[in-house]
Amino acid sequence: MITDYLTDGVEGIAVPLGDATAMRAAIRRLADQPELAQQMGEAGRRTATTRLTNSGFADRTAAVLLPVA
Repeated sequence: MITDYLTDGVEGIAVPLGDATAMRAAIRRLADQPELAQQMGEAGRRTATTRLTNSGFADRTAAVLLPVA
């Protein structure tokens, strides 16, 4: 799911699949607000280097499985 990688409005702007109008609006918003694009880029980098690693995946998996054990 996209929510595993992106929090809408934090690391980027989620748009419905195949919705060119929404995609165009999201791109325009970021082009018009470079400071927002910068903030989202930095947030995305933080997410990638903390959550999207093998240890991050293992931590999330353990959090789901350990309460069941």
